[in-house]
Amino acid sequence: MIEIRQAGSDKVLLTVPADTLVGADLHGQRLRGADFSGLSAEGANLWGADLWRSDCHGADFRDANLGRTALREVNLRGADLRGANLSSADLRWAHLEGADLSGANLRGSDLRGTSLRGANLRGADLRGAEFRDADFGDGGRTSAFDTRSTHWPRGRRPATVHRGPDIDLGLSTAPPPEGERGVSFPEPKEPECRGRLRIFLGAAPGVGKTYAMLAEARDLREHGVDVVGAVIQTHGRAETEALLEGLEVLPRQRLDYHGTTLQEMDLDALLARRPQLALVDELAHHNAPGSRHEKRWLDVEELLAAGISVWTTVNVQHLESLNDAVAQITGVRVRETVPDRLFERADEIEVIDLAPADLLRRLDEGKVYVPDTAQIAVRKFFRPGNLAALRELALRHAAQRVGDQVRNYMQAHAIEGPWPTHE
Repeated sequence: MIEIRQAGSDKVLLTVPADTLVGADLHGQRLRGADFSGLSAEGANLWGADLWRSDCHGADFRDANLGRTALREVNLRGADLRGANLSSADLRWAHLEGADLSGANLRGSDLRGTSLRGANLRGADLRGAEFRDADFGDGGRTSAFDTRSTHWPRGRRPATVHRGPDIDLGLSTAPPPEGERGVSFPEPKEPECRGRLRIFLGAAPGVGKTYAMLAEARDLREHGVDVVGAVIQTHGRAETEALLEGLEVLPRQRLDYHGTTLQEMDLDALLARRPQLALVDELAHHNAPGSRHEKRWLDVEELLAAGISVWTTVNVQHLESLNDAVAQITGVRVRETVPDRLFERADEIEVIDLAPADLLRRLDEGKVYVPDTAQIAVRKFFRPGNLAALRELALRHAAQRVGDQVRNYMQAHAIEGPWPTHE
């Protein structure tokens, strides 16, 4: 039996009924501040776990599944991460000095502010990762490139690249001119311009997110913008379906699963069509087995990386960081979540607000989609107190984002503050 304790204390966070963590299944575990230093967790499944500010220096995570794991501010100095899956992991401000990441999958990971001095990235796949303010040191055998302020692959290019051997960035691997310490960043296979993301955020189902998205999209289309409905869920609402008139909507992809035909967004057809703007309803949706990505938000990330702008809808209860708070408010644990980093990277978030009394009236009038199998649960969810609390969460989240934008603007323009935005 192994006890995982909190770093610097005797508090036991998790007891594993085994003699080793090798191959252990710890997916989704909340292990903030845990002490993994020197432990061997080779081949372990930590997908979606929360290891924020944990001490993992010298730990062995070879071939471990750390996809979508929260590793923010984690100490991974000298850790062995060879062949590990770190796709879409949150590694902001983590310490990876001297870590061995050779052959690791870091696709779509968030490495902003991360220190990777002396890390071995040979054969690592870094496509789709975010490197802003990451520190790769001054080059050398194990450094991928000097990216102290780069935004690659979001379309911006650093002045020089310090290549490590066999690093997979989805780029040309032609050798640099002899004698040059750095070379110009080669043209990426992905487009130089990343698509823009706009999120229509609601407090609960039925507030009018899809209606608002379609209404604004129709206006853009009338002004010459190439708009395509990638996946739209009208749930039979006549007023919403009316907005689809004249709008191009792609046919769904059909997938066979245990004798049942399921329909999903046809990602490949959308990428081939390449509209200026794609409308993607229900961001938190879990895709059917056989789809390229498990979650729809991963489809959206691929569209954005391909240079296609996306408008999408989601309710506040699906935001990953608010999962516990929503469960406490409503008594319902939401299983389909969207990582906070997608919200942080969004170019615009529009709150579609509706008073609880008006939403309850819509529910009584049958204008809110409710599956027959979920009638009781939904009735418990749609209580005035619950809706008021969820509405506050949505508005607070939007207000916090606006506050961050104001502070960033003031810092960028050297404006002394604070501004008198409230009494």
